[in-house]
Amino acid sequence: MIDLFECPSTTEHAAQTVSSISSLFVALTLYPEVQRRAQAQIDSVVSRDRLPTLDDKSRLPYIEAICKELLRWQVATPLGENPFSVA
Repeated sequence: MIDLFECPSTTEHAAQTVSSISSLFVALTLYPEVQRRAQAQIDSVVSRDRLPTLDDKSRLPYIEAICKELLRWQVATPLGENPFSVA
Protein backbone atom coordinates (compact mmCIF):
# COMPACT_ATOMS: atom_id res chain seq x y z
CA MET A 1 0.00 0.00 0.00
CA ILE A 2 1.35 3.42 -0.94
CA ASP A 3 1.21 6.15 1.68
CA LEU A 4 0.37 9.30 -0.28
CA PHE A 5 1.54 11.52 2.56
CA GLU A 6 5.07 10.20 2.17
CA CYS A 7 5.08 10.60 -1.59
CA PRO A 8 7.47 13.43 -2.54
CA SER A 9 5.04 14.80 -5.10
CA THR A 10 2.33 15.39 -2.45
CA THR A 11 4.01 18.54 -1.16
CA GLU A 12 4.58 19.65 -4.74
CA HIS A 13 0.87 19.28 -5.50
CA ALA A 14 -0.01 21.19 -2.33
CA ALA A 15 2.31 24.02 -3.36
CA GLN A 16 0.69 24.12 -6.81
CA THR A 17 -2.76 24.31 -5.24
CA VAL A 18 -1.71 27.17 -2.98
CA SER A 19 -0.13 28.92 -5.96
CA SER A 20 -3.32 28.55 -8.02
CA ILE A 21 -5.55 29.81 -5.22
CA SER A 22 -3.24 32.76 -4.61
CA SER A 23 -3.32 33.58 -8.32
CA LEU A 24 -7.12 33.36 -8.28
CA PHE A 25 -7.31 35.89 -5.43
CA VAL A 26 -5.00 38.25 -7.31
CA ALA A 27 -7.00 37.89 -10.53
CA LEU A 28 -10.34 38.49 -8.82
CA THR A 29 -8.90 41.53 -7.05
CA LEU A 30 -7.60 42.95 -10.33
CA TYR A 31 -10.81 42.14 -12.23
CA PRO A 32 -13.80 42.55 -9.85
CA GLU A 33 -16.25 42.43 -12.76
CA VAL A 34 -15.17 38.82 -13.36
CA GLN A 35 -15.90 38.00 -9.73
CA ARG A 36 -19.34 39.63 -9.96
CA ARG A 37 -20.21 37.75 -13.16
CA ALA A 38 -18.97 34.44 -11.72
CA GLN A 39 -21.00 34.95 -8.53
CA ALA A 40 -24.09 35.81 -10.58
CA GLN A 41 -23.71 32.59 -12.58
CA ILE A 42 -23.28 30.51 -9.42
CA ASP A 43 -26.31 32.19 -7.84
CA SER A 44 -28.44 31.49 -10.91
CA VAL A 45 -27.46 27.80 -11.10
CA VAL A 46 -27.02 26.85 -7.44
CA SER A 47 -29.44 27.76 -4.70
CA ARG A 48 -28.16 29.58 -1.60
CA ASP A 49 -28.58 26.51 0.63
CA ARG A 50 -25.89 24.33 -0.97
CA LEU A 51 -22.46 24.45 -2.59
CA PRO A 52 -21.82 23.67 -6.27
CA THR A 53 -21.07 20.04 -7.10
CA LEU A 54 -19.57 18.33 -10.14
CA ASP A 55 -23.13 17.76 -11.36
CA ASP A 56 -23.40 21.55 -11.79
CA LYS A 57 -20.23 21.80 -13.88
CA SER A 58 -21.98 21.65 -17.26
CA ARG A 59 -24.21 24.58 -16.24
CA LEU A 60 -21.29 26.75 -15.08
CA PRO A 61 -19.37 27.49 -18.29
CA TYR A 62 -18.08 30.88 -17.06
CA ILE A 63 -16.59 29.26 -13.94
CA GLU A 64 -14.97 26.61 -16.13
CA ALA A 65 -13.52 29.34 -18.35
CA ILE A 66 -12.11 31.15 -15.31
CA CYS A 67 -10.38 27.96 -14.17
CA LYS A 68 -8.85 27.39 -17.60
CA GLU A 69 -7.78 31.03 -17.93
CA LEU A 70 -6.22 30.95 -14.48
CA LEU A 71 -4.07 27.98 -15.44
CA ARG A 72 -3.09 29.69 -18.69
CA TRP A 73 -2.38 33.02 -17.00
CA GLN A 74 -0.43 31.75 -13.98
CA VAL A 75 1.08 28.35 -14.69
CA ALA A 76 1.39 26.53 -11.36
CA THR A 77 3.73 23.83 -12.60
CA PRO A 78 7.45 24.14 -13.18
CA LEU A 79 8.36 24.79 -16.79
CA GLY A 80 11.84 23.27 -16.48
CA GLU A 81 12.99 19.68 -16.26
CA ASN A 82 10.35 17.03 -15.59
CA PRO A 83 11.25 15.41 -12.23
CA PHE A 84 9.54 12.19 -13.34
CA SER A 85 11.34 11.77 -16.64
CA VAL A 86 13.45 8.70 -17.18
CA ALA A 87 17.08 9.46 -18.02
